Amino acid sequence: MADRLGSVGLVRVLLPLALWGLLASCVSMKPVRPPSELRPVAIGDGKGSARTTVDPGRSPQVELHWDGRGALMVRPEINEIDVGWFVLDTGASGMLISGKAADEAGLLAIGTTRLQDGSDTTVFLGESFQLGPLTLNGTKYAGVEIPCSSSVFGSKAVGICGFDLLAQTVFELDASGKAIRIYDPATYVLPQDATWQPLELHIGLPHAWCEFEGNHRGLFVLDSGYGDSVAFFDNAVEQFDLLADRKTRGRWIINFGAATKIRVGPLDWFQLGRTRIDDIQRAHFATQPMRLYLGPDDVMGLVGMKLMSRFRVVFDYSNN
Repeated sequence: MADRLGSVGLVRVLLPLALWGLLASCVSMKPVRPPSELRPVAIGDGKGSARTTVDPGRSPQVELHWDGRGALMVRPEINEIDVGWFVLDTGASGMLISGKAADEAGLLAIGTTRLQDGSDTTVFLGESFQLGPLTLNGTKYAGVEIPCSSSVFGSKAVGICGFDLLAQTVFELDASGKAIRIYDPATYVLPQDATWQPLELHIGLPHAWCEFEGNHRGLFVLDSGYGDSVAFFDNAVEQFDLLADRKTRGRWIINFGAATKIRVGPLDWFQLGRTRIDDIQRAHFATQPMRLYLGPDDVMGLVGMKLMSRFRVVFDYSNN
């Protein structure tokens, strides 16, 4: 992971962390009920389920739809068909698509997989997924319905792009410029005004070492699906007594039917890469375990778009 100073700023599929901080009755995602004759298939191998090519003859830049509050949205072609908007979410361990969009693109139902809540859903196979210069061939998608997606994400979404999209590319997220840029790792050269930072991949999600108030240090998920600044999991809240002498207010978050109590309050500072961000007004502090993250127990939380949008962030999963 690289930050630019001075810039603007698995068989079990993990559901995206994008819904952290949303409270609405319609945020639950539902599986696409598989036909009885289908059997479980492997959907994650740690490298992405698809064959990846990046066309050097095409512009690396892809338009990003983002209003500064809702989800990051892109519009790929699935089997050369435009089926609608997809959420771009580094906090998702795979590729997800609705049953209707899968039908429109002519995807083949090839088996089942288990979502993190334990429910079975249909696995679809696509011939091609194209976004700008990137083409994925042989992509596997977990079927997930997203009721009321417009109110959840800001625009109607028919799917979610996660790990497979980033697994074998260099991926530059420029949220303030409303663009992403996709490059081939074999030819990419990091600009001189940027510095690589170590990146750890756990369960298909990018994690970086960050520092925060109290001179503490820990691993955080870099989650483009999380719209706020910083979220601390309950283990970090307890370990560092983060609620002591901090004025907070209570809130609930909901993901796939699971509700979690959190507190919302200020944070003196947080450091991502080489840059420290002071006086964060809205940090989230979980007060009980969260079912929407199944990674290592010592991971401390999430870094979201209100912080990452201050930078152009370059991800290179293949080289950590």
